[in-house]
Amino acid sequence: MTRDILLEHPGTGAVKPIRPGFDWILFLFSGVLGLPLFLQGLPIWGAIFVALWVADLAIVWLGPESWRLPAQAVIAATFFALQLWLGFFGRGLIVKAYLARGWRKRDRARTATPKPRRDRKRPP
Repeated sequence: MTRDILLEHPGTGAVKPIRPGFDWILFLFSGVLGLPLFLQGLPIWGAIFVALWVADLAIVWLGPESWRLPAQAVIAATFFALQLWLGFFGRGLIVKAYLARGWRKRDRARTATPKPRRDRKRPP
C-alpha cells in the first residue's frame, strides 16, 4: 500500500495528497503544449514544451526540405525522453514546487481519525 505525501496550505488548511510513483498524466499529456505542467505549477517545464512545439513548427515552415525529417525525428525523440523523465520524476518536482510556494508537509499522525466503536450486541 502506497502512502500519499500530504501537503497542507498554511493559510487555508487545504490538504493536497500526492501519491508517489509514476505520473501517467505528465507522461501522456505533457506534450500537449505543456498544459498539465502549467496546471501543476511547473511553468518552466511547460515553457520548454511550448518552445519545442514552436521549434518544430519553425522547422516545418521555414527550414530547408533536407532538414525537416531528421530535425523532426530529433524533436520527437526529445519530446518522448522528456515525457518519460517527467513520468518518473514529475511528482517529485510537483512536491518541490508546492513547498517553494509555502505549502508544508503534513504529519501523517494528525490525519488519522479514530474509528468509532460499535456497540456489540450480546446474545441473550
